[in-house]
Amino acid sequence: MPLARITVKERISEIATLLTTKPSLLLSNVLENESSRFLIIITFLAVLEMWKYERIAVKQETLLGPILLERGTRWGETPAAQEEEEMAEFDTPPQNLTATDSRFIL
Repeated sequence: MPLARITVKERISEIATLLTTKPSLLLSNVLENESSRFLIIITFLAVLEMWKYERIAVKQETLLGPILLERGTRWGETPAAQEEEEMAEFDTPPQNLTATDSRFIL
């Protein structure tokens, strides 16, 4: 069974769209309909990239508690050239992967 093709950049866009309608959301809500480990990993990479550039804030009040994603201090800013350049590496999804590719079995 082939894996769904989605890039980190596309997932960032989806999360940003969700946060445009609400100032915060639970990470579990973003992941609730995902059954593919690959898509879950892509989502985590997207969250980390957004957090790195302060587009979102990530909060967890208790150990193993729910993870809250909120608009960050740089939420409305246009991405800088360096950020755009670094994000370009996420534009292309991996090629020729299958669900049984041993490099991606967790």
